[in-house]
Amino acid sequence: MVLQNAWTPPITAETLQELCMDQITSNIQLRHDLLFDRNLRFRPNFDGPSGKAKQRKAERYWARLDRAFQHHHKYASDYDAFLPVLLDQVVESLALLRHLEKWPRHITIDTVRSMLNPDVILRELANNTLDLRGRVQFVISVLQPMCPVEHRPRIQLFFLYFIQKCYAKAFRQCFAIIEAIQLNSRAGPDQRSIEVWLASSRDHPDWNFLKVYHTALVRLTTMDHIPFPNTLQYDRQRLVHQFRAEFIYITTLAILLIPYYYLVGKWWNKTDLHALKLKLTQRLKRAGIAAAANPHQQQHHNSQYQYYAIYACEAAMATHASDKKKHTSQQHYLQLEKPCTVLWWADWLKRHMNGSSEIYNIMHDRVFHVVKRVSQGQLQQHDLNSNTLKPLNREILALGLRIRAVADLNLATYGTLYQQVWHKMTNSFKF
Repeated sequence: MVLQNAWTPPITAETLQELCMDQITSNIQLRHDLLFDRNLRFRPNFDGPSGKAKQRKAERYWARLDRAFQHHHKYASDYDAFLPVLLDQVVESLALLRHLEKWPRHITIDTVRSMLNPDVILRELANNTLDLRGRVQFVISVLQPMCPVEHRPRIQLFFLYFIQKCYAKAFRQCFAIIEAIQLNSRAGPDQRSIEVWLASSRDHPDWNFLKVYHTALVRLTTMDHIPFPNTLQYDRQRLVHQFRAEFIYITTLAILLIPYYYLVGKWWNKTDLHALKLKLTQRLKRAGIAAAANPHQQQHHNSQYQYYAIYACEAAMATHASDKKKHTSQQHYLQLEKPCTVLWWADWLKRHMNGSSEIYNIMHDRVFHVVKRVSQGQLQQHDLNSNTLKPLNREILALGLRIRAVADLNLATYGTLYQQVWHKMTNSFKF
């Protein structure tokens, strides 16, 4: 951050740079200090305590500047303390706008610097040769093509205040116009990307907004989506990396438990299942959770599948050994000890531990459904009745609740925008 002079105005090139979409979505404070207007553009939020404090501070600054202009109007040298600071900030702030489509092409930023050169203006003030009207009209010629329609009256005030020698009020209008242009140029999130994102998760025409929103957010966690909604840029790392790794871990572990359930049938027990889960978790962490479901790394991890199969068979043998009622035949029990059984299950796991496997996709969809229900706050007991998911209830609930926390924070910031986009979408669906 640049050290500020005592005469640095509330609106500067630095503060204007923060009003870009990337800065807003990656800065929690900015996200809550900005609201959406009726045109879905960002506008400053002066309603909260922070906004009101900033507004009071700005009012004090402009009042102090007004007194300075009135007190020092007799001698040009009296302007040295504050006028160069104001002019430099005007120039630097205008420089931020030069990339805009409506910037006057015949005006370069060098021309702006030349016209608003503080040294030249102070010298002309001293010699009483300053063409104030000409310079004001020059600034207007730069601002007017870019100024949003609702802020055009400010340009008239800007000119009028200078003519009436209300210089502090004139500079205030100038900075307000530049801020309005900057906010307008960052017209907020790409509504089309949000519409595509929500529409891709509207799996049923009768679904309401919240159901579609939570489905879309969980889907964003579990698979890539282009374009990525820029209203979630701040949470992208968390969603795409951290939460997705947890989802892959749950899905992978659920598949690795299938051999055990097949070998023991309905006689599985919690103790052996918990021990198996612990062994598989430790092995997965060493091997790399994501790599276990990556078909491009299968050759390197062939031995890992044998370990997974051995763990499942050992757990099944322990379960059969502790089953006093002997519901399984001795022949089936002895089969567990043969190497061919381990090799068969190792090959089975290797074939089904990737996205092209029907088994993997079924388990993926099953985990997705339960996580989505948790995120929506609509989890039912029967959602967790699947044997392969019962040992993973805690992990599924934790992931679903974390996604819900992100969803709630995002809705608190962008709920108005989403609702308007949703209203537009649903109206278009009717025709």
